[in-house]
Amino acid sequence: MSTKRAKSHSSVKSALRTSDGKSRQHCRSISAIMRELRKIFPSKTGLNIRRFTKVSDRTAERWLSGESEPSASALVDLLRSEIGREVLFAAMGDARPEWFSKYAKQLDLNDTRRRAKELLRLAEQQQDEVL
Repeated sequence: MSTKRAKSHSSVKSALRTSDGKSRQHCRSISAIMRELRKIFPSKTGLNIRRFTKVSDRTAERWLSGESEPSASALVDLLRSEIGREVLFAAMGDARPEWFSKYAKQLDLNDTRRRAKELLRLAEQQQDEVL
């Protein structure tokens, strides 16, 4: 690789990093997760984070304010919780690797089948009322 090309490559890489060396995509993902947590728990968000991750109130509040970020183990705790699907979708953002697209489609299919089953149950109930 030529020196000129190496310099432009490194300048592109550095432009994609924040001042503390983290990728902008990484920061957007963490911010998106915190926004999703606020949406799921509009009040007492920090308390609910603490419930799933076992961190202190102060730590949860620092995550929400952007002062610090959750550890990998805290993110795993969130993903394994009852809100894990929402956390996963927030973390993925616009990224759509094949496995994730298939997963999202399967969720849609499951939801469609659930709704169809409910509609069939309602139709049978209405039919019983007519007879």
